[in-house]
Amino acid sequence: MWLLTSTKITFITALLAAVLSAPAMAANLWSGETIMHGGGYPAVTKFIKGHPNKPLFVFIPGAHHNARISYGGHKGYRENDFLAYWLNQKKYNFLAISYPIDTVSDLFGESYPGFSVRDWGRQAAEITKQVVDKYRIQGPVIVLGWSMAGKVAQPFYEESKRLNIKFDFYLSLAATPPIPGIVAKNKMVKMAESGLADRKNNYSKWYQQVKENDAKNGHIIIPKAIYESEYLGDISINQQAYGLRFHSGQKAFVRDYPADIADTNGIEYANFPLVAMLIPTSVLDLRHSLTDLSAWGIYNTNRLYKDFSRRIANYPNKPLHLHQIRSTIYSAQLELSESVSGNHFFFVGKSGAKETSINIEKLVKKVKQFREKWENL
Repeated sequence: MWLLTSTKITFITALLAAVLSAPAMAANLWSGETIMHGGGYPAVTKFIKGHPNKPLFVFIPGAHHNARISYGGHKGYRENDFLAYWLNQKKYNFLAISYPIDTVSDLFGESYPGFSVRDWGRQAAEITKQVVDKYRIQGPVIVLGWSMAGKVAQPFYEESKRLNIKFDFYLSLAATPPIPGIVAKNKMVKMAESGLADRKNNYSKWYQQVKENDAKNGHIIIPKAIYESEYLGDISINQQAYGLRFHSGQKAFVRDYPADIADTNGIEYANFPLVAMLIPTSVLDLRHSLTDLSAWGIYNTNRLYKDFSRRIANYPNKPLHLHQIRSTIYSAQLELSESVSGNHFFFVGKSGAKETSINIEKLVKKVKQFREKWENL
């Protein structure tokens, strides 16, 4: 007869707890989603395989949204309402990475109020490296950063060098660059019991833009209840660059501008990847429509200056064609950008998703042409 010792009972209890908790996490995943880890944190990811010699697009979502906004998956959804479908139709590889987020549906099962921008960039880069190696992708990596994901441009770039990722360029989808003060530095945000930022008061405003896209496409793209429970949630305040940081000891948000700036590293202007831009034209996204070109231009200009100054130091006797260099740097922002009709959610809905994929492909070619011109100088 098998006797249960206290050690065996403890082991069996732990095993049962693990078994019972695992389906709760898996039950919240949609078709094709998996849980991966990077930088010490979990992420919900979806990889859609294209041709191994084509680029891998890595989609990173903005504030309070998970990456499902790029590929959908809810009951009754239409695949062609989402960007991933149209890029994959062009044989591109597509990887969407959802950072830790507390949804009503309990997507992650745990809260991470200390999750920082550095953690975010490291997580995304390490997961990208795992996918590149697993699927033997030979094409370059292009990061599609939407909205708040402008904060990960520098940390992802930094980590990509450490991991030997073939990082081509960062593509801003109405992304906010990590320039101190570009968003409201004195904004107050409600803290949830979990220690995460609760911005549910913004949900209706965001959904109004999604709903505007319904009218363009002639059907409901994401029902409001599903949008608020499955696509949105509470996230770490540390990701948002409002000058607020989560203080675990006080379990409160405290003002700490230096910590915010150090986390995003947004003032290291020359140590950024080359940035291309997709800029919406709607008055509903006025800040991005009017400022993205010049805001990201600060980083491109300083990156090109750094590259040029390094080259002339290596070839001190080579004649300079400074007027050509100036002209190229001045025109770079227009050459590396495309306008797209729509609001902040311009890539959601069949018409916008398709237009976005066409413009992304244009920018891939434009970046290649710009680099060739720069090298020829």
